[in-house]
Amino acid sequence: MTLGDEQIERATKSDSEFMRDEHANNLRMSQDLALNLLAAVYFREQRPAEVLKLLERAYEQATKFHAPVNVVRQIVETGRGISQSTGDAVAMAAWSGRSTAQN
Repeated sequence: MTLGDEQIERATKSDSEFMRDEHANNLRMSQDLALNLLAAVYFREQRPAEVLKLLERAYEQATKFHAPVNVVRQIVETGRGISQSTGDAVAMAAWSGRSTAQN
């Protein structure tokens, strides 16, 4: 999945501090939300392995780059719901232990 990766890469290599920091993080946040929505679509298409990978990527990036709490909350709630719906015990344990607040 390369959704927005090229734009983020260009922004992080920019000479402008604004582009490297604020703009890159805004792009990441948009990517996190897109991955979360795509995970919901994949879930409806019964593609659980891909769903959990997308959500993991979104969560890791959102927490690493300090996405707003509402973005992290959406990802965690989606992860919890989907892991429960699929009955994946490992995923349920992972997502139930994740906080919706920023670290």
